[in-house]
Amino acid sequence: MPSPYYSTKKQSTIVSLPFDGEDDKNSNVKYRVCSKCHINKPLQDFYKDRDGHCLRCKSCNNKIGTLTKRLHKTAPPRPQACECCGKVSDSPLVLDHDYETGKFRGWICAKCNLGLGRLGDTVESLLKAVEYLKKSASRTYGTSLFDEEPTE
Repeated sequence: MPSPYYSTKKQSTIVSLPFDGEDDKNSNVKYRVCSKCHINKPLQDFYKDRDGHCLRCKSCNNKIGTLTKRLHKTAPPRPQACECCGKVSDSPLVLDHDYETGKFRGWICAKCNLGLGRLGDTVESLLKAVEYLKKSASRTYGTSLFDEEPTE
């Protein structure tokens, strides 16, 4: 049975480390590295979500929440279509911002937001993905999922 603190959907590993001696009754405290500030913190410094504990610590989460609220107040109106893929979405567009500078980038759909985030939010990683798609399009070995089964 998986630990209640670990979810296979999350990338941040939780480890048990001895506490630094200040609390003898709590000799093993679970820690996680925050995905934003990259500091190893006790799990109590992370909010819980339905999958376990969030990847960002409470402090970083609160800072991002404050930034997002401020950006929503100053951002231009939402367009009809995603500024990344150009598609009109049934769900509302989300505010996209640069995590390094905190500046507004645009209004994008949830799929594009997830895609950009999973690819690291960098031009370099997106260009690598484009190159991969270009290379794989020219490969012709193997069978296709769409090839018909041979009939006898």
